[in-house]
Amino acid sequence: MKTLQSWLYKAGFNPGRIDGVYGANTEKAVKEFQKKAGITADGIAGKQTYQALQKYVRTETTASQSNSSNTNDQWTGQTLREGSYGQAVKDLQTKLQRLGYNVGTIDGVYGKQTTEAVRSFQKANGLEVDGIAGKITYNAIEHTLQQTNYYDKKTVIENKYKALENKVHSQDSTWGEVVKSLKEIAKLGFDFIIGDDIKTLLDPSANTIDKVIAALSFIPSGKVVSGGIRLGKTGEKLLLKLDLQFFSEINSFGKIIGKYSDLEQLAKNTSPSELIKYLEKQGWKKEVQPGGGKSGPATIFTDPDTGMVVRIHASPREGTSYFRVQNKSGNYLDKNGNFPSNATRKELRDLTHFYFGK
Repeated sequence: MKTLQSWLYKAGFNPGRIDGVYGANTEKAVKEFQKKAGITADGIAGKQTYQALQKYVRTETTASQSNSSNTNDQWTGQTLREGSYGQAVKDLQTKLQRLGYNVGTIDGVYGKQTTEAVRSFQKANGLEVDGIAGKITYNAIEHTLQQTNYYDKKTVIENKYKALENKVHSQDSTWGEVVKSLKEIAKLGFDFIIGDDIKTLLDPSANTIDKVIAALSFIPSGKVVSGGIRLGKTGEKLLLKLDLQFFSEINSFGKIIGKYSDLEQLAKNTSPSELIKYLEKQGWKKEVQPGGGKSGPATIFTDPDTGMVVRIHASPREGTSYFRVQNKSGNYLDKNGNFPSNATRKELRDLTHFYFGK
């Protein structure tokens, strides 16, 4: 009789104390097992029940051992209660602990702490509070775990996306940083929708983030984007939009530097007359000012579309010929087309003067 009671315990069907007495609890446990095994539930432990129970215990023990690191997400059919023990109890304790319920030591013994943990879970989830882990309670635990896992993963993705979105939208991000952030966002599984405003700058067939990045590669990697790219999030889709005014300025800047990487490289490889002829061909408005002091006369070109200005000092009274570039607000730009707003007056001069042939 004690062997029968022990097997019932191992199978997760509680016969009460293992005392060798075939009492009401043992009979109830036998009936529960017989229902599970598809045997006539008469509460009598005959040869068929013994053989089925022995086979069930061996099968469940093997399965529990092989799946100890990755427990079965489906209800095993075992109603667990105080006094139960075995792998099924250990799995239950592990799940409850993951949900934040205190089960004490995960030892496979359904003691008072496990019972209280089950009761707390049942109360928190609107279930009958009896401290017994049956099908309804077990399925509720599994559902809660799945939701927790989903939202944990979702929260991680959302937090990563938000940080990357902030980098894309930042007034201080360079184009290189924006490109890296967009690629990282794509790795998170978001799909990009290319806005019509981008398609006005790109080939109409452009429909992936890689094509966008490639098509906008004329932007120098060190160029501050100044929030020129905006992301609009709708579910798992991201609408990628551009500030067309900003990108027209970038395009204007690209016209100035031509095949060179930045303004400094342009100055080193061209002469004042070559730059003047080049901007004339671009259709920029030309004006000559007599100038004064050390800078001498200036040939000033203005882009009629963006208001960007190039001031060429071909014959300064002192020093080497140079040029400077201003945006539409009148701010002088560094070699990458950015306004170095934090620079001192001397630093600003050094960063925004580009000397021909140097």
